Amino acid sequence: MVDKNRILLLLEKYSRKETTIAEENELLAIVNQAGRNNSVQNELAKIFEETEPMPLPEGTRKEILAKIFTPAIPDEAGFNSASSEPEQAPVSRMFPVWKVAIAATVMLMLGAGSYFLFFAKAGKKAELAKTALPVSNDVKAPENNRAMIILENGEKVFLDSAGNGILASLDNVNVLKTANGKIVYSPVRGSVNEEAAYHTLFNPRGSKVQFLTLSDGTKVWLNNESSIKYPIVFTGNERKVEITGEAYFEVAKNAAKPFKVKKVNNDAVVQVLGTHFNMNTYDDEETIKVTLLEGSVKVGNLPAGRKEEEHAAGNPALVILKPGEQAVLGANSPFIIDHSPNLEQVMAWKNGMFVMEKSGIGSILKQIARWYDVDVVYENGVPEGTLSGEVPRDLTLSHVLKLLEYSGVNAIIDGKRIIVKG
Repeated sequence: MVDKNRILLLLEKYSRKETTIAEENELLAIVNQAGRNNSVQNELAKIFEETEPMPLPEGTRKEILAKIFTPAIPDEAGFNSASSEPEQAPVSRMFPVWKVAIAATVMLMLGAGSYFLFFAKAGKKAELAKTALPVSNDVKAPENNRAMIILENGEKVFLDSAGNGILASLDNVNVLKTANGKIVYSPVRGSVNEEAAYHTLFNPRGSKVQFLTLSDGTKVWLNNESSIKYPIVFTGNERKVEITGEAYFEVAKNAAKPFKVKKVNNDAVVQVLGTHFNMNTYDDEETIKVTLLEGSVKVGNLPAGRKEEEHAAGNPALVILKPGEQAVLGANSPFIIDHSPNLEQVMAWKNGMFVMEKSGIGSILKQIARWYDVDVVYENGVPEGTLSGEVPRDLTLSHVLKLLEYSGVNAIIDGKRIIVKG
Protein backbone atom coordinates (compact mmCIF):
# COMPACT_ATOMS: atom_id res chain seq x y z
CA MET A 1 0.00 0.00 0.00
CA VAL A 2 1.36 3.42 -1.00
CA ASP A 3 1.27 6.02 1.78
CA LYS A 4 -0.27 9.04 0.05
CA ASN A 5 0.58 11.52 2.80
CA ARG A 6 4.16 10.28 2.95
CA ILE A 7 4.68 10.69 -0.82
CA LEU A 8 3.18 14.17 -0.85
CA LEU A 9 5.35 15.15 2.10
CA LEU A 10 8.50 13.89 0.35
CA LEU A 11 7.63 15.71 -2.87
CA GLU A 12 6.83 18.94 -1.03
CA LYS A 13 10.13 18.78 0.88
CA TYR A 14 11.96 17.97 -2.34
CA SER A 15 10.49 21.03 -4.08
CA ARG A 16 11.89 23.18 -1.24
CA LYS A 17 15.26 21.35 -1.36
CA GLU A 18 14.79 20.25 2.25
CA THR A 19 15.05 16.48 1.81
CA THR A 20 17.81 14.50 3.47
CA ILE A 21 19.81 11.91 1.51
CA ALA A 22 17.71 9.19 3.13
CA GLU A 23 14.47 10.90 2.09
CA GLU A 24 15.70 11.36 -1.50
CA ASN A 25 16.60 7.68 -1.62
CA GLU A 26 13.15 6.84 -0.28
CA LEU A 27 11.45 8.95 -2.97
CA LEU A 28 13.54 7.44 -5.77
CA ALA A 29 12.87 3.97 -4.42
CA ILE A 30 9.12 4.60 -4.71
CA VAL A 31 9.61 5.76 -8.31
CA ASN A 32 11.61 2.64 -9.13
CA GLN A 33 9.09 0.41 -7.38
CA ALA A 34 6.36 1.77 -9.63
CA GLY A 35 8.26 0.38 -12.60
CA ARG A 36 7.97 -3.17 -11.26
CA ASN A 37 4.59 -3.16 -9.59
CA ASN A 38 1.26 -2.44 -11.28
CA SER A 39 -0.54 -1.85 -8.00
CA VAL A 40 1.97 0.84 -7.05
CA GLN A 41 1.50 2.46 -10.45
CA ASN A 42 -2.25 2.53 -9.94
CA GLU A 43 -1.93 3.93 -6.44
CA LEU A 44 0.33 6.72 -7.63
CA ALA A 45 -2.02 7.56 -10.48
CA LYS A 46 -4.88 7.93 -8.00
CA ILE A 47 -2.84 10.14 -5.70
CA PHE A 48 -2.01 12.64 -8.43
CA GLU A 49 -5.29 12.46 -10.32
CA GLU A 50 -6.32 15.94 -9.17
CA THR A 51 -3.01 17.55 -10.10
CA GLU A 52 -2.98 20.46 -12.57
CA PRO A 53 -2.16 19.65 -16.24
CA MET A 54 1.61 19.30 -16.70
CA PRO A 55 3.43 18.84 -20.03
CA LEU A 56 6.73 16.99 -19.81
CA PRO A 57 9.52 18.37 -22.06
CA GLU A 58 11.26 15.82 -24.24
CA GLY A 59 14.72 16.62 -22.88
CA THR A 60 13.57 16.20 -19.31
CA ARG A 61 11.82 12.93 -20.18
CA LYS A 62 15.00 11.45 -21.69
CA GLU A 63 17.08 12.56 -18.71
CA ILE A 64 14.67 10.97 -16.26
CA LEU A 65 14.53 7.75 -18.24
CA ALA A 66 18.32 7.57 -18.50
CA LYS A 67 19.11 8.41 -14.90
CA ILE A 68 16.29 6.71 -13.03
CA PHE A 69 14.49 4.03 -14.92
CA THR A 70 17.28 2.22 -16.79
CA PRO A 71 18.97 0.77 -13.67
CA ALA A 72 15.70 -0.01 -11.92
CA ILE A 73 15.79 -3.84 -11.89
CA PRO A 74 18.36 -5.58 -9.66
CA ASP A 75 19.13 -9.30 -9.90
CA GLU A 76 18.35 -11.83 -7.20
CA ALA A 77 21.59 -11.10 -5.32
CA GLY A 78 20.71 -7.43 -5.03
CA PHE A 79 23.10 -6.32 -7.78
CA ASN A 80 22.22 -4.28 -10.81
CA SER A 81 22.52 -6.33 -14.00
CA ALA A 82 24.91 -3.74 -15.47
CA SER A 83 27.25 -3.59 -12.49
CA SER A 84 29.21 -5.87 -10.18
CA GLU A 85 28.63 -3.59 -7.20
CA PRO A 86 25.62 -3.61 -4.85
CA GLU A 87 22.93 -1.32 -6.20
CA GLN A 88 22.97 2.14 -4.71
CA ALA A 89 20.04 4.50 -5.14
CA PRO A 90 21.11 7.75 -6.82
CA VAL A 91 20.99 10.80 -4.60
CA SER A 92 21.55 13.64 -7.08
CA ARG A 93 18.68 16.04 -7.71
CA MET A 94 17.45 14.90 -11.09
CA PHE A 95 13.94 16.36 -10.84
CA PRO A 96 13.82 20.14 -11.43
CA VAL A 97 10.43 20.46 -9.65
CA TRP A 98 8.16 18.06 -7.85
CA LYS A 99 5.69 17.86 -10.73
CA VAL A 100 8.43 16.38 -12.90
CA ALA A 101 8.87 13.68 -10.27
CA ILE A 102 5.14 13.00 -10.49
CA ALA A 103 5.35 12.87 -14.28
CA ALA A 104 8.30 10.48 -14.16
CA THR A 105 6.46 8.16 -11.79
CA VAL A 106 3.36 7.80 -13.89
CA MET A 107 5.16 7.94 -17.23
CA LEU A 108 6.84 4.66 -16.38
CA MET A 109 3.60 2.78 -16.96
CA LEU A 110 2.90 4.69 -20.16
CA GLY A 111 6.08 4.08 -22.15
CA ALA A 112 8.85 6.30 -23.45
CA GLY A 113 7.13 7.79 -26.52
CA SER A 114 5.34 10.64 -24.78
CA TYR A 115 5.73 14.39 -24.86
CA PHE A 116 3.05 15.52 -22.47
CA LEU A 117 1.56 14.26 -19.25
CA PHE A 118 -1.73 15.64 -17.99
CA PHE A 119 -3.76 14.93 -14.90
CA ALA A 120 -7.42 15.76 -15.12
CA LYS A 121 -9.20 18.13 -12.76
CA ALA A 122 -12.39 17.59 -10.79
CA GLY A 123 -12.00 13.86 -10.41
CA LYS A 124 -11.59 13.05 -14.10
CA LYS A 125 -9.42 10.14 -15.17
CA ALA A 126 -5.76 10.89 -15.75
CA GLU A 127 -4.91 11.01 -19.46
CA LEU A 128 -1.76 11.09 -21.56
CA ALA A 129 -1.13 12.95 -24.81
CA LYS A 130 1.27 10.61 -26.61
CA THR A 131 3.50 11.50 -29.49
CA ALA A 132 1.10 12.12 -32.34
CA LEU A 133 1.26 10.58 -35.78
CA PRO A 134 2.45 12.98 -38.52
CA VAL A 135 -0.13 15.62 -39.42
CA SER A 136 -0.33 16.48 -43.11
CA ASN A 137 -0.95 20.21 -42.54
CA ASP A 138 1.22 20.55 -39.44
CA VAL A 139 3.27 23.70 -38.82
CA LYS A 140 6.89 23.38 -37.77
CA ALA A 141 8.50 25.57 -35.14
CA PRO A 142 10.72 28.34 -36.60
CA GLU A 143 13.95 26.83 -37.87
CA ASN A 144 15.77 30.05 -38.81
CA ASN A 145 15.70 33.78 -38.32
CA ARG A 146 13.69 36.02 -40.63
CA ALA A 147 14.58 39.36 -39.01
CA MET A 148 15.54 42.42 -41.01
CA ILE A 149 17.28 45.74 -40.41
CA ILE A 150 15.58 48.83 -41.81
CA LEU A 151 18.15 51.52 -42.52
CA GLU A 152 17.41 55.23 -42.13
CA ASN A 153 16.90 55.61 -45.88
CA GLY A 154 14.27 52.82 -45.82
CA GLU A 155 16.51 50.15 -47.33
CA LYS A 156 15.89 46.70 -45.86
CA VAL A 157 18.61 44.17 -45.06
CA PHE A 158 17.16 40.66 -44.71
CA LEU A 159 19.35 38.77 -42.29
CA ASP A 160 18.50 35.25 -43.46
CA SER A 161 19.94 35.98 -46.89
CA ALA A 162 22.72 38.36 -45.84
CA GLY A 163 26.20 36.89 -45.61
CA ASN A 164 28.29 36.88 -42.46
CA GLY A 165 30.69 39.74 -41.80
CA ILE A 166 30.26 43.48 -42.26
CA LEU A 167 26.76 44.40 -43.47
CA ALA A 168 27.34 48.16 -43.45
CA SER A 169 29.77 50.85 -42.26
CA LEU A 170 28.16 54.09 -41.13
CA ASP A 171 29.28 56.92 -38.81
CA ASN A 172 32.39 54.96 -37.85
CA VAL A 173 30.32 51.98 -36.79
CA ASN A 174 30.52 48.58 -38.46
CA VAL A 175 27.31 46.58 -38.57
CA LEU A 176 28.33 42.93 -38.31
CA LYS A 177 26.52 39.63 -38.70
CA THR A 178 28.25 36.82 -36.84
CA ALA A 179 28.35 33.17 -37.89
CA ASN A 180 25.51 32.32 -35.49
CA GLY A 181 23.25 35.08 -36.82
CA LYS A 182 23.84 37.71 -34.12
CA ILE A 183 23.91 41.39 -35.07
CA VAL A 184 26.66 43.54 -33.56
CA TYR A 185 27.20 47.29 -33.91
CA SER A 186 30.94 47.70 -33.44
CA PRO A 187 32.37 51.27 -33.14
CA VAL A 188 35.63 52.10 -34.89
CA ARG A 189 37.97 55.01 -34.22
CA GLY A 190 37.04 58.35 -35.67
CA SER A 191 34.65 61.26 -35.29
CA VAL A 192 30.91 60.68 -34.89
CA ASN A 193 28.12 62.87 -36.25
CA GLU A 194 26.23 64.80 -33.57
CA GLU A 195 22.97 63.34 -34.84
CA ALA A 196 23.52 59.69 -35.60
CA ALA A 197 21.38 57.78 -38.04
CA TYR A 198 18.69 55.44 -36.69
CA HIS A 199 18.14 51.82 -37.63
CA THR A 200 15.19 49.55 -36.82
CA LEU A 201 15.57 45.82 -36.24
CA PHE A 202 12.30 43.99 -36.91
CA ASN A 203 11.72 40.35 -36.00
CA PRO A 204 8.50 39.02 -37.60
CA ARG A 205 6.13 36.27 -36.53
CA GLY A 206 7.41 32.77 -37.18
CA SER A 207 11.03 33.79 -36.59
CA LYS A 208 13.54 32.67 -34.00
CA VAL A 209 14.63 35.11 -31.29
CA GLN A 210 17.05 37.72 -32.66
CA PHE A 211 20.12 38.88 -30.72
CA LEU A 212 21.53 42.40 -31.06
CA THR A 213 24.52 44.19 -29.53
CA LEU A 214 24.19 47.97 -29.62
CA SER A 215 27.17 50.28 -30.11
CA ASP A 216 27.51 50.88 -26.35
CA GLY A 217 27.74 47.14 -25.63
CA THR A 218 24.13 46.75 -24.49
CA LYS A 219 22.73 43.32 -25.39
CA VAL A 220 19.18 42.89 -26.64
CA TRP A 221 17.11 39.76 -27.31
CA LEU A 222 14.11 40.49 -29.54
CA ASN A 223 11.02 38.28 -29.48
CA ASN A 224 8.97 37.60 -32.60
CA GLU A 225 6.54 40.25 -33.89
CA SER A 226 8.77 42.83 -32.18
CA SER A 227 11.02 45.71 -33.19
CA ILE A 228 13.61 48.05 -31.73
CA LYS A 229 14.58 51.47 -33.09
CA TYR A 230 18.02 52.70 -32.03
CA PRO A 231 20.80 55.09 -33.09
CA ILE A 232 23.75 53.38 -34.70
CA VAL A 233 25.88 55.24 -32.14
CA PHE A 234 24.72 57.00 -28.96
CA THR A 235 25.38 60.75 -28.78
CA GLY A 236 24.32 63.40 -26.28
CA ASN A 237 23.70 62.78 -22.59
CA GLU A 238 21.39 59.77 -22.79
CA ARG A 239 20.93 56.48 -24.64
CA LYS A 240 17.38 56.09 -25.90
CA VAL A 241 15.66 53.31 -27.87
CA GLU A 242 12.04 52.53 -28.76
CA ILE A 243 10.45 49.10 -29.00
CA THR A 244 7.30 47.32 -30.02
CA GLY A 245 6.44 43.81 -28.88
CA GLU A 246 8.87 42.28 -26.39
CA ALA A 247 12.58 42.56 -25.68
CA TYR A 248 15.04 41.55 -22.98
CA PHE A 249 17.90 43.95 -22.18
CA GLU A 250 21.28 43.59 -20.53
CA VAL A 251 22.28 47.24 -20.40
CA ALA A 252 25.93 48.25 -20.43
CA LYS A 253 26.74 50.47 -17.44
CA ASN A 254 27.41 54.14 -18.07
CA ALA A 255 26.50 56.46 -15.19
CA ALA A 256 27.03 59.52 -17.39
CA LYS A 257 24.49 58.31 -19.97
CA PRO A 258 21.26 56.84 -18.59
CA PHE A 259 19.61 54.23 -20.84
CA LYS A 260 15.93 54.76 -21.65
CA VAL A 261 13.49 52.37 -23.31
CA LYS A 262 10.15 53.65 -24.56
CA LYS A 263 7.25 51.91 -26.24
CA VAL A 264 6.55 53.32 -29.70
CA ASN A 265 3.54 55.71 -29.64
CA ASN A 266 3.14 55.33 -25.87
CA ASP A 267 4.16 57.22 -22.73
CA ALA A 268 5.54 54.14 -20.94
CA VAL A 269 9.24 54.56 -20.28
CA VAL A 270 12.00 52.65 -18.48
CA GLN A 271 15.12 54.45 -17.23
CA VAL A 272 18.23 52.51 -16.24
CA LEU A 273 21.98 52.86 -15.75
CA GLY A 274 23.03 49.24 -16.07
CA THR A 275 20.70 46.33 -15.48
CA HIS A 276 18.87 43.26 -16.82
CA PHE A 277 15.14 43.52 -17.50
CA ASN A 278 12.34 42.30 -19.76
CA MET A 279 9.75 44.59 -21.36
CA ASN A 280 6.52 43.25 -22.86
CA THR A 281 4.59 45.87 -24.85
CA TYR A 282 2.50 43.88 -27.35
CA ASP A 283 -0.44 45.91 -28.65
CA ASP A 284 -2.84 42.98 -28.29
CA GLU A 285 -2.09 42.68 -24.56
CA GLU A 286 -4.06 44.75 -22.06
CA THR A 287 -1.01 45.93 -20.11
CA ILE A 288 2.68 46.72 -20.48
CA LYS A 289 4.88 44.64 -18.19
CA VAL A 290 8.41 45.52 -17.13
CA THR A 291 10.19 42.80 -15.14
CA LEU A 292 13.51 43.43 -13.41
CA LEU A 293 15.96 40.57 -13.03
CA GLU A 294 19.08 42.44 -11.93
CA GLY A 295 20.02 45.99 -10.98
CA SER A 296 17.54 48.84 -10.69
CA VAL A 297 15.14 50.63 -13.03
CA LYS A 298 12.64 53.44 -12.93
CA VAL A 299 9.32 52.73 -14.63
CA GLY A 300 6.26 54.87 -15.31
CA ASN A 301 4.10 56.74 -17.78
CA LEU A 302 5.99 59.90 -18.68
CA PRO A 303 4.53 61.98 -21.54
CA ALA A 304 7.05 63.15 -24.11
CA GLY A 305 8.73 66.42 -23.17
CA ARG A 306 7.65 66.27 -19.53
CA LYS A 307 10.29 65.92 -16.87
CA GLU A 308 9.88 63.48 -14.02
CA GLU A 309 9.57 66.25 -11.42
CA GLU A 310 6.77 67.82 -13.51
CA HIS A 311 4.71 64.63 -13.55
CA ALA A 312 1.01 65.26 -12.97
CA ALA A 313 -0.14 65.02 -9.37
CA GLY A 314 -2.35 62.04 -8.63
CA ASN A 315 -0.59 59.95 -11.27
CA PRO A 316 2.45 58.02 -10.03
CA ALA A 317 5.81 59.30 -11.18
CA LEU A 318 8.57 56.91 -12.17
CA VAL A 319 8.71 54.07 -9.65
CA ILE A 320 11.93 52.26 -8.76
CA LEU A 321 11.79 48.47 -9.15
CA LYS A 322 13.84 45.97 -7.17
CA PRO A 323 15.17 42.71 -8.66
CA GLY A 324 12.38 40.15 -8.91
CA GLU A 325 9.61 42.78 -9.22
CA GLN A 326 7.34 43.58 -12.14
CA ALA A 327 5.63 46.85 -13.06
CA VAL A 328 2.24 46.52 -14.75
CA LEU A 329 1.04 49.56 -16.66
CA GLY A 330 -2.43 49.69 -18.19
CA ALA A 331 -4.13 52.42 -20.17
CA ASN A 332 -7.33 52.02 -18.17
CA SER A 333 -6.03 50.48 -14.96
CA PRO A 334 -3.93 51.61 -11.98
CA PHE A 335 -0.15 51.35 -11.94
CA ILE A 336 0.64 48.04 -10.19
CA ILE A 337 3.84 46.55 -8.76
CA ASP A 338 3.91 42.74 -8.63
CA HIS A 339 6.46 41.80 -5.97
CA SER A 340 6.63 38.10 -6.88
CA PRO A 341 6.06 37.46 -10.62
CA ASN A 342 6.91 34.09 -12.11
CA LEU A 343 10.31 34.90 -13.60
CA GLU A 344 10.52 31.54 -15.36
CA GLN A 345 7.28 32.36 -17.15
CA VAL A 346 8.44 35.89 -18.03
CA MET A 347 11.70 34.64 -19.57
CA ALA A 348 10.30 31.48 -21.18
CA TRP A 349 10.28 32.96 -24.71
CA LYS A 350 14.02 33.68 -24.50
CA ASN A 351 14.73 30.22 -23.06
CA GLY A 352 12.86 28.27 -25.75
CA MET A 353 9.75 27.39 -23.74
CA PHE A 354 6.09 28.15 -23.32
CA VAL A 355 5.59 28.40 -19.54
CA MET A 356 2.07 28.75 -18.17
CA GLU A 357 0.92 29.39 -14.63
CA LYS A 358 -2.86 29.58 -14.51
CA SER A 359 -2.67 31.35 -17.86
CA GLY A 360 -5.80 32.11 -19.84
CA ILE A 361 -6.44 30.20 -23.07
CA GLY A 362 -6.53 33.42 -25.09
CA SER A 363 -3.19 34.59 -23.73
CA ILE A 364 -1.55 31.25 -24.53
CA LEU A 365 -2.89 31.24 -28.09
CA LYS A 366 -1.49 34.73 -28.71
CA GLN A 367 1.99 33.44 -27.93
CA ILE A 368 1.45 30.35 -30.09
CA ALA A 369 0.18 32.47 -32.99
CA ARG A 370 3.26 34.71 -32.91
CA TRP A 371 5.68 31.79 -32.71
CA TYR A 372 4.16 29.63 -35.47
CA ASP A 373 2.97 32.58 -37.61
CA VAL A 374 -0.67 31.53 -37.66
CA ASP A 375 -3.99 33.25 -37.02
CA VAL A 376 -6.46 32.15 -34.37
CA VAL A 377 -10.17 31.91 -35.14
CA TYR A 378 -12.69 31.31 -32.35
CA GLU A 379 -15.94 29.72 -33.45
CA ASN A 380 -17.61 30.19 -30.07
CA GLY A 381 -15.57 32.91 -28.41
CA VAL A 382 -12.42 32.60 -26.31
CA PRO A 383 -12.77 29.55 -24.03
CA GLU A 384 -12.73 30.15 -20.29
CA GLY A 385 -10.33 28.44 -17.95
CA THR A 386 -6.58 28.40 -17.36
CA LEU A 387 -3.59 26.15 -17.97
CA SER A 388 -0.38 25.47 -16.07
CA GLY A 389 2.70 23.69 -17.36
CA GLU A 390 5.68 23.88 -19.70
CA VAL A 391 6.02 23.08 -23.41
CA PRO A 392 9.23 23.26 -25.50
CA ARG A 393 8.99 25.70 -28.38
CA ASP A 394 10.74 23.36 -30.81
CA LEU A 395 7.70 21.08 -31.10
CA THR A 396 5.34 21.14 -34.07
CA LEU A 397 2.08 23.04 -33.69
CA SER A 398 0.01 19.84 -33.54
CA HIS A 399 1.92 18.69 -30.48
CA VAL A 400 1.39 22.00 -28.72
CA LEU A 401 -2.33 21.94 -29.47
CA LYS A 402 -2.54 18.65 -27.60
CA LEU A 403 -2.28 20.67 -24.42
CA LEU A 404 -5.46 22.52 -25.33
CA GLU A 405 -7.19 19.29 -26.33
CA TYR A 406 -6.48 17.65 -23.00
CA SER A 407 -7.74 20.68 -21.14
CA GLY A 408 -11.08 20.51 -22.92
CA VAL A 409 -10.36 22.93 -25.78
CA ASN A 410 -10.88 21.54 -29.27
CA ALA A 411 -8.44 23.27 -31.64
CA ILE A 412 -7.48 22.14 -35.15
CA ILE A 413 -5.00 23.32 -37.78
CA ASP A 414 -6.49 24.70 -40.98
CA GLY A 415 -3.69 25.94 -43.23
CA LYS A 416 -2.23 29.01 -41.51
CA ARG A 417 -5.06 29.17 -39.01
CA ILE A 418 -5.90 27.58 -35.69
CA ILE A 419 -9.64 26.97 -35.48
CA VAL A 420 -10.82 26.85 -31.86
CA LYS A 421 -14.17 25.13 -31.66
CA GLY A 422 -14.67 25.32 -27.91
